[in-house]
Amino acid sequence: MKKYSGLIFISLFAFLLSISCVSAQTQEVKTAVNLAKADTQQIRATAQQKIEALKASIQKEKDQAKAKIKEARITGREEALNRFDTAIARINVLKNKVNAEIVKLDTAGVNTTTAKTYVATAETKLVTAESDVAQASTLLAGSTNQLSKDYKTRLQTLAQETQTLIVDARQSLNDAVKSLKDAVKATKTTGK
Repeated sequence: MKKYSGLIFISLFAFLLSISCVSAQTQEVKTAVNLAKADTQQIRATAQQKIEALKASIQKEKDQAKAKIKEARITGREEALNRFDTAIARINVLKNKVNAEIVKLDTAGVNTTTAKTYVATAETKLVTAESDVAQASTLLAGSTNQLSKDYKTRLQTLAQETQTLIVDARQSLNDAVKSLKDAVKATKTTGK
């Protein structure tokens, strides 16, 4: 037993060191995420103000046919942005559920470091997706006129990137859930 006590001590120390590194990385990610969210919210607020100004300018339009076309464009643009916001909100709800489960299992003594890493990855991807949606909203809030070809390609690129990021974030959360299940199974087998 004495000859293994040093090995046990070293492995315990290495485990605690790895946990502290993961928690330090998590704190860095959280601060970066908070900064990015603040920037994104500011961009979205500015874009929303521009959209409201465009709506007000439509009311002043004398030609009713042009006014209806412009209003339809703005409505369609808002709906597109709302679809992305809804998808991101659903993934955020899922992320919060996974975080709650991590906290619950962490207090039960289950190793949750892998799941925390996956959740941090998902959160980073969600923040990037929110940033892309904010950029798209600034593009769409530019005018009530038809978008130029350059704007359309930039908008399509942003939409595809956002969709990919949302799918990747969901996959990361699924991987987190799988790692939690595996950790619970491993804890049950070692506990028996």
